[in-house]
Amino acid sequence: MTTTAISTLDPISTSEKKILRKELYYLLIILASPIIVQNLIGNSLVMIDTVMISRLGEAAVAAVGIAGRLQFIFMLLSFGFYSGAGVFIAQYNGSGQRQKIRSVMALQIAIGVSIAALFTIIGLFFGKFYLRIFSKDPEVIKLGASYLKYLCLGFIPQAIGYAFVVSLRSIKDPVLPMLVSIVALLVNTVLNYGLIFGKLGLPMLGVKGAAIATTIARLIELTLILMPIYFGTRGVLKFHIKDLFSISQEFTQKYIQVSWPIIMGEAMWGLGSVMYALAYSKLGTTAFASSQMAQIVNDIMLVASFGLASSVGTILGNKLGEGKVKEAIYFSRQIMMLSILIGLATGAILL
Repeated sequence: MTTTAISTLDPISTSEKKILRKELYYLLIILASPIIVQNLIGNSLVMIDTVMISRLGEAAVAAVGIAGRLQFIFMLLSFGFYSGAGVFIAQYNGSGQRQKIRSVMALQIAIGVSIAALFTIIGLFFGKFYLRIFSKDPEVIKLGASYLKYLCLGFIPQAIGYAFVVSLRSIKDPVLPMLVSIVALLVNTVLNYGLIFGKLGLPMLGVKGAAIATTIARLIELTLILMPIYFGTRGVLKFHIKDLFSISQEFTQKYIQVSWPIIMGEAMWGLGSVMYALAYSKLGTTAFASSQMAQIVNDIMLVASFGLASSVGTILGNKLGEGKVKEAIYFSRQIMMLSILIGLATGAILL
């Protein structure tokens, strides 16, 4: 819709605004709350995992942090494509076009698996080269390569699972991803404890054990996500390989047009994160390990912002899919104001 067309929409009355605000807050509660809980638990368990690894020494913390940065970049790039797909899925869900939803699912998972395969190759065959960019400490490189070798085996399951998580949120079903993530993260924590320190009858593998635990958790998460989609009541997202060939060139161009700004934004964020990590790594192993611990606290403080951001595409996409452009514009302005308030509150608490 053009700017001229938008400007000619009838203004929203005061009574309509009151009704729309109530609807918006209701949607944010049911959509953002499960995402916030999921992220809060996830970041809290990451903190527990890091505390466990810290008992192995500063080199272990630095090695896991550097190796984990590769996973972070991979997830940011994937998220750019998934966010673009989520916009279309939310719109098609609002207009009841199920076949188009399946086609979008096929396309985004094909892209996600391709990205994951590339990063898996980097982790398996070029892990030490990647680690040497950040550290010259032989102990850090040795531990990091061992960790990355097993961590990258979970990239493809993670890419597939995360595509379904984002898509479930886009069809207003954020509770299932929350429950599945809680189970997977609890499994990850228990296995970390057992495999890092040799507890619970498991072998003591150190940082390698932490990577194996994470990969197993990713496989469990993917299994729990796929079961209700392919064998339960959430078949709207169930796609087959043949759906990939039903995508027109016109849609592919639209998809790239919508996704490209998000992908570039995520890429710049990832690049900035890498440059920060590179700068801290030049200060030594202790400085880098300290920055990793501080980053975890920062991530916990951002759960409300990410919860809001993850729910926005679903809310606006469904409104646009229903043809309610005027309401979507009003919602977008209210959400922007709310995001500023959350940012100020989060910054104040962190300070």
